[in-house]
Amino acid sequence: MLAAVTKINRHAAMALVNDLVVELGGWISGHTLYGNMAAAFHANLPPTRLADFSARLDAAQIRLDESGAAGIDAAARSGSEECRLSLNITFIHGEPDITHPVPAVPG
Repeated sequence: MLAAVTKINRHAAMALVNDLVVELGGWISGHTLYGNMAAAFHANLPPTRLADFSARLDAAQIRLDESGAAGIDAAARSGSEECRLSLNITFIHGEPDITHPVPAVPG
């Protein structure tokens, strides 16, 4: 699991991660949104593109933590054909959490 933080808009960050994975020859296999506080992506990428992935996240102001950067370096040297990764991005902002009203269910 890779962990990252960012102050950029969550919609822009999610679109950027999706586009970046596809541009680097991978695909998103799933994602989970946690209100407006965080998003988790599950993706597959060629190991040869992991360094580019890390560098381009950093250039977009999505900062991986130290263990994530070390994990990317290790996976890039693994020599496997594809790498499955999970990326959790925490969004730093001053907005309140998104709440959704839950309808009353009879019974």
